[in-house]
Amino acid sequence: MGMRRRRRKQQAYLFLAHNQLPRSSRHAFYAKLKKLLAEAQFDKVVERVCQEHYDESGNGRPRTRSCNGSARRTWL
Repeated sequence: MGMRRRRRKQQAYLFLAHNQLPRSSRHAFYAKLKKLLAEAQFDKVVERVCQEHYDESGNGRPRTRSCNGSARRTWL
């Protein structure tokens, strides 16, 4: 029996970058809802309905630029 120290395994790195994490699939309900709202052109309808609350001078709530219209849907 020797007096040497035992070699230990190197501990794995503790932190991961966000792109190394596994991606989960989207919820089927929200994927279907997004598809239905896009087919019905929901965003354009909401913009048309709310247009009367804005005037040419810029008074009123400023328009939000969003890729998928999610900001307008959350306001409703």
